[in-house]
Amino acid sequence: MLTIWHDFLYQPVFNFLIWVYNNWTDQNLGWAVVYMTIILRLILLPFSIISEKNKNKNLEIREKHLTIVKSEKYRKNMSDVTSGEKNGMYGKKHSTETIDKIRKKAKEWWEKKREDERRNNIESDLG
Repeated sequence: MLTIWHDFLYQPVFNFLIWVYNNWTDQNLGWAVVYMTIILRLILLPFSIISEKNKNKNLEIREKHLTIVKSEKYRKNMSDVTSGEKNGMYGKKHSTETIDKIRKKAKEWWEKKREDERRNNIESDLG
C-alpha cells in the first residue's frame, strides 16, 4: 500500500516540483511551490466545479424536502386540532382564549428572562 502512494502520487509530484524549481523559478523553492500549487488547482478545477454543482443541487433538494415535511406536519397538526374540536376535547368557546393565555404567559416569561439576563450582564460589567 505504501509503495502505491509513493510510486503514483509522491514521486511524480516531487519530480514535478524539482522540474519547476530548476526550469521556471531560477532555483527559488518558494515560487516553485506557488507555481505547482496553481497548476494543481487548475488540474483539479473540474472536480471542484462538479462538487459545487452537486452541493447546490443537494441544498435545493433539502429545502424542498423540508418544505414538504413542514407542510405535512402542519396538515397533521391541523387535522389533530380539528378532530379534537369535533370530538369536544377543546371546547369551541374556550380554545382560542386558552391558547391566547398560554401565548401571553410564555411571552411574559421570555421578557422576564431577557430582562434578568440584561441585569446580570450590567451587574457583571459594573462589578
